[in-house]
Amino acid sequence: MPLLEYLPVQAYALALVMARLGALVFLLPGIGESFVSTRFRMLFLLAMSLVVAPTVMTYLPTIPPSLPEMFLLVFLEFVIGTFFGLVGRTLLLTLASAGMIISFATGLANAQAFNPALQGQGTSISLFFSTLATMIVLATDLHHMLILALIDSYSLFPPGAPLPIGDISFAFARLVADSFEMAVQLSAPFILFSLMFFVTLGVVSRLMPQLQIFFIGLPIQMILGFVIIIAILGTMMEVFTSYYEDGIASYLVPG
Repeated sequence: MPLLEYLPVQAYALALVMARLGALVFLLPGIGESFVSTRFRMLFLLAMSLVVAPTVMTYLPTIPPSLPEMFLLVFLEFVIGTFFGLVGRTLLLTLASAGMIISFATGLANAQAFNPALQGQGTSISLFFSTLATMIVLATDLHHMLILALIDSYSLFPPGAPLPIGDISFAFARLVADSFEMAVQLSAPFILFSLMFFVTLGVVSRLMPQLQIFFIGLPIQMILGFVIIIAILGTMMEVFTSYYEDGIASYLVPG
């Protein structure tokens, strides 16, 4: 094939791959954060696209004959990449949600700080868990599984084929529900502690009405909350790592 005919085909293939991978890169845990340089993310996207494009060439359709069809094809690729990016981001935010629940249970809900993962204010414990979740995902190479799942998606969602919008919507709704359920399960010891603690405060306040119960109770609540976090933090991270891995593995093609 002459060089002038070969280059447009390669540019077309690279553009399609970048459309799908680009949406993932800008949502990828750790790399897709807002504080990461856009130039770095673009370079990372270009390098990854150059590696992935030759492996998925057989799945790519021929060049569309018209510009609207080309835009539609690129848009569908962007939608697929966004879906996988949101899967990784939703799984990551499980710990942030657990941190919010724990903050209310330990009396630290008013300790606000900027959370880059949420792009807004969040509690200090939620920020700590969000940072810890990102570190664990990167340290255990779970983000590699997410990239591999997107590459496998070329066999599940071939470029140019109609998207199963109903299945994608149901899968994402199920993922959000499971994420919140896991967040409640991770914070269950703190919910139980909060219930028992306030029941105890209620009994003490009835037995000793003159005692400034909240003045004494809040420091104790915070201290006991930190003690519980220290005691079960390792177990929480193990459960979260297994949950994140299983969530990504469900999108991998067997074999």
